[in-house]
Amino acid sequence: MSTYISIRHYGVDTGDIIRITRKGAEKVTRHDAESLAHLKSLAIIPELIRSSIFIGEVVNEKEINDYDSFRYYVVGLQMEGVDYTVKLGVSGFSRLAGRLIKNKVWRVCT
Repeated sequence: MSTYISIRHYGVDTGDIIRITRKGAEKVTRHDAESLAHLKSLAIIPELIRSSIFIGEVVNEKEINDYDSFRYYVVGLQMEGVDYTVKLGVSGFSRLAGRLIKNKVWRVCT
């Protein structure tokens, strides 16, 4: 069975190719699993990737994995009349595409 569970998704802001792998999907579903907003956001990750804005890249200083760097993207999201900010963490851009590894959802306070 393939390790890829989905097709490639393109970030409109940068044109980056972001893939969702089986391992990445497992990580994303475990982060903040107690948050209902987080769980609801999982269903629309492809849309979040397409709508996100690149905010920066950080060199991987931990040598416990084989990622050169991590790129971060943000996107606004409204669910049930409540505004949220979603931060997507993507790794592995030394290869042809990055892999989604983090999805963090914050409620916007007004």
